[in-house]
Amino acid sequence: MAIYAMAKTSISLGTTGAGSTLAEMEADTYTVIGEVQSFSALNDTQSFTPFTSLSDARAVQFKTSKSGDNITLTCGYDPDDVGQIALRAAAALTTQAAFNVKVVYNDPGASKSTTVFFRGKVGNENFPGGTVDDLEIVEYMITNDQGFIVDLRA
Repeated sequence: MAIYAMAKTSISLGTTGAGSTLAEMEADTYTVIGEVQSFSALNDTQSFTPFTSLSDARAVQFKTSKSGDNITLTCGYDPDDVGQIALRAAAALTTQAAFNVKVVYNDPGASKSTTVFFRGKVGNENFPGGTVDDLEIVEYMITNDQGFIVDLRA
C-alpha cells in the first residue's frame, strides 16, 4: 500500500461546456489555478431517510438524495496568476453558470495520476485579512452540482 502527500496536487478551472461524462470532462480546456494552499474535502453527501415497519418495529435507513458539498479553495493571492484571474471572473458572474473543475492528485506510483472532475458554480471571493506576519490569501467557494467523476489511475 502506498500513501502519497498532497504536495504537487493541481486544481484547474475549465469552461462552462458540457461536463456530464468522463469523455466530456477530459475534452475540456482547463487553466491551472496557481498558489493553491489547500482545498476542503470533496464530498457528495448521501442523505438517509428512516422507515419503520409496523410489523417488526424496526427502523431501516433508505438512501435518498445526495447533496454536493461546497468546496473551499484557499490560495496565496497572486493577482497575475491566470488561474486566479479565471476564478475571479467566474465568481463575479451574476448567472448560474457552472464550470468544469479538475483535480489531479500526486500519486506517481502509476502511469496516470488519479483525477477527479466535478462541475459547479464559483463564488464568495473572500480576502480574510490577518496580521503583520500573515501572508495575503484569497478563498473561493465552488459548489459541487452533479457529483464527482473519478478517473482512477490506469
